[in-house]
Amino acid sequence: MNKPRKLRMIIPKQKLFNEDKTEEIEELWKTISNGIQQILVIPITEIDISIEEIFRSCYRLIEFDKENLLINRFKMTIEEYANEQINFFQSQDDSIFLTTFHEKWNSYRLKNMILHELFQFLNNMFLSRTNNNTFSIYQNSMKKWRSQILTTNDNFILLRLIRIINENINQERNGEVTDMSFLKDIIQMFIDVSDSNLDIYTNFFENKYLNISSLYYQMESQDLLLTNNCGIYLNKVQERLKEEEIRAAQYFNTQTFARIQSNIINEFLKPYIQTLMTMDNGLNSMMSKEDFGHLKLMYHLFTKVPNGTETLLQVFLDLHSKRLTEIIQENKKKIVGRSPPKFIDHLINQRTQYSEIIDKSFSKNKDFHIAINAQFKTLINQTKDFPEQLAKYLDRCFRFTFLSSNEEEIGKIMDSIIIIFSLLNNKDIFKRFYEQFFAKRFLSGSSVSENIEKMMIAKIKKIQGKQFTQKMETMLNDIHNSEQETIDFKKFLTEERENDPITNIVLNFRVLTQGQWPGLIKTECQLIPELQEYCDIFTGFYIRKHDGRVLTWKFSIGSAEIAYSMNNKKYTLITSTFQMLILLLLHKKNEKISIEEIMEETKIEEPILINCIKPLFHPKHKLLTRAFKKGKGFNKEDQLVFYPRFKSNTRRVMFPRTIRTQEKRERLKTIEKIHEERKLIIDATIVRIMKSRKSLIHNLLITEITSQLANNFVPSISSIKKRIDSLIEREYIERDINDIKLYKYLA
Repeated sequence: MNKPRKLRMIIPKQKLFNEDKTEEIEELWKTISNGIQQILVIPITEIDISIEEIFRSCYRLIEFDKENLLINRFKMTIEEYANEQINFFQSQDDSIFLTTFHEKWNSYRLKNMILHELFQFLNNMFLSRTNNNTFSIYQNSMKKWRSQILTTNDNFILLRLIRIINENINQERNGEVTDMSFLKDIIQMFIDVSDSNLDIYTNFFENKYLNISSLYYQMESQDLLLTNNCGIYLNKVQERLKEEEIRAAQYFNTQTFARIQSNIINEFLKPYIQTLMTMDNGLNSMMSKEDFGHLKLMYHLFTKVPNGTETLLQVFLDLHSKRLTEIIQENKKKIVGRSPPKFIDHLINQRTQYSEIIDKSFSKNKDFHIAINAQFKTLINQTKDFPEQLAKYLDRCFRFTFLSSNEEEIGKIMDSIIIIFSLLNNKDIFKRFYEQFFAKRFLSGSSVSENIEKMMIAKIKKIQGKQFTQKMETMLNDIHNSEQETIDFKKFLTEERENDPITNIVLNFRVLTQGQWPGLIKTECQLIPELQEYCDIFTGFYIRKHDGRVLTWKFSIGSAEIAYSMNNKKYTLITSTFQMLILLLLHKKNEKISIEEIMEETKIEEPILINCIKPLFHPKHKLLTRAFKKGKGFNKEDQLVFYPRFKSNTRRVMFPRTIRTQEKRERLKTIEKIHEERKLIIDATIVRIMKSRKSLIHNLLITEITSQLANNFVPSISSIKKRIDSLIEREYIERDINDIKLYKYLA
């Protein structure tokens, strides 16, 4: 509300006045009083007074030192006018009370502003003659309106006014058409007539307004909860908050919205926050339907409730934990030794869904992300063989999944896998199996894309460092070098042995760095003469090109593609090198051949040979059968022949290199190697720590070891104790004579 502006009046000095002051004073006041009465009672457009005459009369009274008289009589005049309004207001019916009160108040306020401007010079005069505070006509008028109208008769008119205002506001809340044009002026009146602490506005109007609003919203919240779902309920809460915000901005003091908002939160949300989240169409339903809009609204509203965010987080985590447990239980029987695409897919989808909800609906709240990561980490690390299953899943992606995925989809899958990888405790197990699958993919040429492989290596290196991916990068480098060696060798054959029949054989060579490729076990094997000659030529070519290097042939990890025709249909058989030798010998004999004969021709050990033969008898693609069978299983006396009714729906037929039982044995060997490597790593870590510290108590040593190894694996306390005992036996460290919990390093 604009305050009346100050006017500066210049009054000519008059030194002459009558000796009989009393009569003149009364005449002067009569002139002033007549002007005040006209201003207060008569409509502004009909006022007929001489402003100059009123000014002169006031000035004369001040010259008579009668300013106090002037002020007191002015107060009495305003008080009498205010008293006349009480009976008028009391006679008004509720239906027109607000309108009438609003009109009277506006008129009173406006006319007192006029009076204030007319008599403003009194303040200046009085201030110049005394050291007291100035007298404000407008402020006096506000006090008289308060004391003579609002608060008279035990605040009767004030309380009636507040009651009717609240009734109108409730009608508006109910959707009824209500004239609220007067509300802003009346609320401003409460502020204008209040003291510096806004006592009338705060203690009378605002408190009553908040209490009535709380009761209204309490009843409404109970009805809404019984008849609506969670989404509609939250929409209504948001609607009420916006209504109150608009109402407060238009009519009320700035502090009121914060308080009414708190009331709405306390009545609509605080008592029912748990109910809203756990009801059938609550948080779980919204998450399942990916209702990001209502989830965002829920988060926005619950953050306004004391401890609301924490409550939402706890329910959110309970749902996350429950779903993770269901996924793990559903796939528990399928984990060990089998391809786990659905299991890992479900985990990735689970984490993606919850992360998306946090990002889209929960304002990317870091506490939520940290909490689900911690929960995810706990559950996956409690799952048996999970690092191995994750490596298998990636292997499947690089062989098949990425083949039908676009760049964006591949990026999302890889990012999800990397996040899961970062949560693993036993990253060394993942590393070992991933390297094995990585090597097999490149040696068999079954990887979808080398560039995608490099992307994954780069992501792993970013988390674990260069040493973690060193072998994989070496393997990639070997593949690149081998491709160039093959090109150079073929060029050599073309130039040096152009007409040699051996050039009809197509061979690709992989020259691998010793110790960097897993599974490179030396296995005895004798090739057929044509292939042996080809290999000898390449050996000579390579040695001449790289003086000082030694080649050792590893035929056990080679692969072959064989053109095969059966029943007028042509196929390409994809086999291991050993399986190729078996088929070539059988073809060469053109009749049955015994397993013993194959062993003599190829020099392959019996267990390895039988493991290579078994996949060729698989019912799905049965390529061989037995003309003679002795006992159960496969024996040296068994005679093999081509199966005459071989058929396949695909032109390219891939035969497994080994059977599942052999894969299980290889897996167990890998796990055993990992545990042996861990022993060496723990030993080296203990020695390194003790060499640096010289002496250390038991608990601190355990903590330091766990901290340094946490990036690769989390050793058990028992395994650390065993390695400490082993180092004591080997005299790397010793226990203190006086304190068995203290270890000392032995130089």
